[in-house]
Amino acid sequence: MADKIINIADEARQRIKAEKLQNEHGIKTITGADLAGKVFPPIRWAVPGLLPEGYGILGGRPKIGKSWLAFDIALAVASGGYAIGSNEYPVDPGTALYLALEDHERRLQERQAVLLNGQAGGPERLHLTTEWKRLHEGGIEALEAYLTAYNDCRLVTVDTLARVKPRLKRGADAYENDMEIGGKLQAIAHKYHVCLLAVHHTRKSKSETGDFIDELAGSTGITGAPDFVAQLSRGRRENTGILEITGKDIPEIELALKFENCLWTYLGNAKEVRISQNQETILNCLKNSSEPLKPKEISQMTDIGENYVKNILKILLDTELIKKTGYGKYCI
Repeated sequence: MADKIINIADEARQRIKAEKLQNEHGIKTITGADLAGKVFPPIRWAVPGLLPEGYGILGGRPKIGKSWLAFDIALAVASGGYAIGSNEYPVDPGTALYLALEDHERRLQERQAVLLNGQAGGPERLHLTTEWKRLHEGGIEALEAYLTAYNDCRLVTVDTLARVKPRLKRGADAYENDMEIGGKLQAIAHKYHVCLLAVHHTRKSKSETGDFIDELAGSTGITGAPDFVAQLSRGRRENTGILEITGKDIPEIELALKFENCLWTYLGNAKEVRISQNQETILNCLKNSSEPLKPKEISQMTDIGENYVKNILKILLDTELIKKTGYGKYCI
């Protein structure tokens, strides 16, 4: 009993200290015990398993189909149904706001018709605009006013981020500017429990680190504030691409997508699809060879890394799709 009284008295003293710090210095803390006892609402998803509430960036090289993907996702949210053409990503209908700041209404009309496969009309819950004030010139306030009016909004797409960012003044710090803007967008996303997705370009050169986050154009402040970062990549003349997503509240994912007739559709886990495609390439290589081949020879003929070729050959061997002959050679 005495110990219990002592603990209660100690907790009271700690709370008095915390209140004094908050009142006199603006320091607001929460104890581990209080944090453990808090109940938070579940994360609200724009696209379950793909786009959670919060501020995110969709990066990619110019003209590879970022806007087609972003527009298609907005249509899926506004209509309900499935995102990226897959029943693995069902979407509950809700309002979606699309800031198409590099387009005009005629182009948007044409793209919507393509993405809806020619069906008449369009979703009432999709709101589009080709004009928006820059964030420091009333854009933030306009965004809050919209989200207050449409509290069922699940997705806001800003295409592109550069069109709403304040222009950097001479001598200003790019990192601080990017962090400040990102912080404001993140705060709005959290306040209204919405996914705020900003489309952004990547640099022309590949990252030396191999991390796709480092390829986004601008300072490191661009990637400092977002809750998640996604990157869409595709070879200029290829019809398959990779969508990579990493974030604070979602596991890292890497999806293989097919780009056909301006529509992105889900093919599967990128690693599995890549293995499947390479398996087919190696099988065709062996079929077209008049004699058994070594892994190095297959690598040279297919432009697939030798170590990767060896791994694929092991899979094909285990499934009895190929045979191993003497001297480390393989054939069908």
